[in-house]
Amino acid sequence: MSCVRRFLSSRFANVSSSFSMICLVCHILVGASYRTRLMISYRADVCRPVLPPLGLYANTFNTGLFDCFQGEGVLKRNFIACCCAPVYYAVDAAATDFMGFWLALILTSIFIPIIWVFGYITRLHIRRLFKMDRAVLLDFCSWFFCCTCALIQEHRFILRAFQAFKENKSDFEITPDIQQAKTVTSRPQSTEPPPTPATSSQTNGQSPVIV
Repeated sequence: MSCVRRFLSSRFANVSSSFSMICLVCHILVGASYRTRLMISYRADVCRPVLPPLGLYANTFNTGLFDCFQGEGVLKRNFIACCCAPVYYAVDAAATDFMGFWLALILTSIFIPIIWVFGYITRLHIRRLFKMDRAVLLDFCSWFFCCTCALIQEHRFILRAFQAFKENKSDFEITPDIQQAKTVTSRPQSTEPPPTPATSSQTNGQSPVIV
């Protein structure tokens, strides 16, 4: 019985280590591909400390915690956040000068069961960097109970900061997306006077008779 138990435990350890290695390789490949795509989109390697020198600030994140299914690219964004969470985390950590891209990617891939610890500490760092209001307990609950939602919220905020970096904006406030959607230009109204009704004499082609 002990031999069977030993055999099963060794087989489980081999399968577990193989699965971990496969996940690490997949995360590295997806991370390299995503970093290249960001480099093309923003015309710079944004997976390095590019945001701290800009002096950007915000009161809070530009999207809600449960806005995962809003905006463009919902399926791709949620798939990467669920299956390749270290990729998004590495981008956020590197851009805010919390940790190097590859170091963050490899560490969170190896210790993925406790990625919420890395995410919680990084979320506090992001709030401090962008001069947000402190929410220590809320951030802890966000990462502990719904780490995917917290990761997507942070990454969408970082992507908005990347857009400001691309536009060479400094000392710029990142406002919530709801406020940006409300700034809709009103339609210009016509200044032409309303047409005057024609008299019966005008309709007959005659000049009006004054009595």
